Amino acid sequence: MTRRTPHPALIGLPLGLAVLAAMVVFSLVLDGRGSGEIELPDSLPGGWQSVTEPMEGRDDPEAAQEYADRQVQAVAHVEEQLGEVYDDELAFAAYLHDDPEIGPRFVTVTAFAAPPGPFAPPNGILDPEEVGMARAPIEVVREGDTVCILEWVQQPESAEIDESEPPLTTTCQLGADGRTYLLAGSKLMLDDAVELIETVAADAS
Repeated sequence: MTRRTPHPALIGLPLGLAVLAAMVVFSLVLDGRGSGEIELPDSLPGGWQSVTEPMEGRDDPEAAQEYADRQVQAVAHVEEQLGEVYDDELAFAAYLHDDPEIGPRFVTVTAFAAPPGPFAPPNGILDPEEVGMARAPIEVVREGDTVCILEWVQQPESAEIDESEPPLTTTCQLGADGRTYLLAGSKLMLDDAVELIETVAADAS
């Protein structure tokens, strides 16, 4: 199948923003020490592919390879910076889904070899009735062992909510086998985010 080639700026900018959002939103306190080197999968179900792998079907394979090589360096930089903060083994990955209908989407995944700690929005949660909104701009939900923070478009109380619209951002934490997995993405439905993070946890080595 032929897939469109997003301009490098369309990849690099969301990746950088997603990393920044993850660092700002995640309220993570690692509880105790873990062990073991972590290796995250190169792809995820549904067509998600690591940005460090050249995308197939590109008009310019050489440019696609060069861009993937740059993303290898970018991912290594994130791991290096986080490694200066945390003592536990960790891994970082970013995945691209090139959807022909809604365009490219990105998710980032960070894994720590330590059990999870508290996970909550740093600025609290508003009561939508108190502020005259149809829905709270920030929600915290739990699906099984996964906890997610959803950021929504702010709508007045009179607005009708379209449940088919995804959140602006979705950030999730999952603890599994003594590790902590964090996922952040935009235009990502809750069920999709939970499925992705559970797949990462199951496939990570």
